[in-house]
Amino acid sequence: MSETGEPRVRRERPRACAYCNKSKTRCIWPASTDPGQKSCERCSRLKHICELPEFGDRRKRGSTTRVGQLEEKIDGLVTLLKASRQLPQASVGDLPAHSVSVLLGETTTVTPGLELPGIAAVPAAVKGPQPDDIVFTLPTPPVEQIDIFPSFQLSLGEAEDILQIYKESYSPLFPFVPVPQMTSANDLFTEKPFLFRTIMTVTAPQSAMTQKIADIWFRKYLAIALVMDLELNTPSRNAGRLRGGLAEDAAKAGGVYRGRAPHTLEDNRALLGCFYISSMVAALFRHSFYLPHTNYLTTACTILEGAQEYESDKFLVAQIRMQRLMVTGYHAFPNTDIEASAQADFGTALSMTMTSIRNEVEDLKKDLPPEIQNHYLFSLIYSGAIMRLYEPVIYMRTSLASNDVTDGARRTEGLWRCLEACRMFFNAYQAIPAAEVPYLPFSATCHLSFWIVTLSRLLFLSDSDWDLQLARKHVDLCDIVERLSEHFCEADRCAAADEWRRKRKFIDEGRSTMMVRSDKLRWIRSWYTSKLVPVEEHQPRIATTSASGAELPDVDMFEVDMLSPGQFDPCFWEALLNEDLAVGATNRG
Repeated sequence: MSETGEPRVRRERPRACAYCNKSKTRCIWPASTDPGQKSCERCSRLKHICELPEFGDRRKRGSTTRVGQLEEKIDGLVTLLKASRQLPQASVGDLPAHSVSVLLGETTTVTPGLELPGIAAVPAAVKGPQPDDIVFTLPTPPVEQIDIFPSFQLSLGEAEDILQIYKESYSPLFPFVPVPQMTSANDLFTEKPFLFRTIMTVTAPQSAMTQKIADIWFRKYLAIALVMDLELNTPSRNAGRLRGGLAEDAAKAGGVYRGRAPHTLEDNRALLGCFYISSMVAALFRHSFYLPHTNYLTTACTILEGAQEYESDKFLVAQIRMQRLMVTGYHAFPNTDIEASAQADFGTALSMTMTSIRNEVEDLKKDLPPEIQNHYLFSLIYSGAIMRLYEPVIYMRTSLASNDVTDGARRTEGLWRCLEACRMFFNAYQAIPAAEVPYLPFSATCHLSFWIVTLSRLLFLSDSDWDLQLARKHVDLCDIVERLSEHFCEADRCAAADEWRRKRKFIDEGRSTMMVRSDKLRWIRSWYTSKLVPVEEHQPRIATTSASGAELPDVDMFEVDMLSPGQFDPCFWEALLNEDLAVGATNRG
């Protein structure tokens, strides 16, 4: 009602009356009528009663729409995931605790269990509150001990010393995982707890039993991670829905979906490290599967080289470029171990290919700064690449269909260069300080294994293009192996003296890795010497026996034609890979 008592005239009309609304049409009101007209044109024409719905204020829509609810749930899940990644793992109270202090003979009080900060806030987050209502704090290292893995803990002070050792000794040799000099153990534990525990596991001093527990623990979680990555623990999904789901659609609708973030420098180092390790195993041990080299890897090297975040990035890029040339040589020659129909004929084309790749290797080395050229690890990598380049010549034959009389001479030249590369590799390995040998990265071990097999094959190669006696005089395997064995013994003594601050790697029964390698080399010397002694026809051949008493087959290298590494003297491999050799029983580290 108005102030004069007259009914208030309706100034606004609805979109449709009851009849028009039923017909899904809008009302058309006469233009000449006032707003108080009670009948639309349709109702007037059809002589229907024009009933207007009650007119009131429009009800505003709340913010709790379907998309809004999904956004809240997604924010809650993201918050929970971040919190779960930042929580330190609970220590296993039932297992005996070992720390660096225990190895040093000091008594250390270990907390039986560690409380996980932020767990109390999880139930509230599950109920669907706003993310701003939950406050998650970053994990802080406990005052007494940090759990690295079950049964192994470190104090924050010990972790600080070990991290500094990693920065000084380990990271320069494997520059794919650098740590800034200003980063403390506390900072690394807070920001990257997984990387922190990995570095501590690799670097911290540990007893033989603790190392065995760590291997079991690692393999257990590796198997679990593989199952989860392959999604074997979840039912199969519709292929049409793999690209996105409800959560992704809601994130896109809410404007919070950002897609994949650009790769960081750390991502580039991880990618290059994966290529380096996988291609190293493929090229040296003839595995068919590895991460291929692409233009993006070249771009990643260029980005790292231009950023200059760490001084070690230059060494990283040099290793990757040398590895690319090794992979090029791996693909340039037929692989008889993988391709059954591969041709093993050596001709002019293969000789030119080897020369071209060798020139690229030499040009790459010349372009490097002197500190990288003269680095002992790069010397191993360089000589190993040359050795791998010429090694396929061993398993080739001069093409009988070729009319070029120089093909045999070219093959002899390739074999001789391979022998020279083996000798160069030994000199480079012998030049490494004994104190640094126990901490060489994975690549050095791969090249060493390849060197043993290649050199042994060259010194037993009976071929018309090869002077076997001259090769044995040029490279005395007995002397080389003996000197290298003593080098490993000296390295083990240095590792034992430095065991209080750096990890000394053990194998089963408490034998150190350095002593096991020394024993293996001594066995190779004995094996090589026995093959050089001619066996009289009337004398029975002495069978080789392992420590377990099993008789090993005795295969004469002179009677076997063209053995590939996979077939190379079964007696040799079975005894070499057996860790319980009687030869090494008296020299256990």
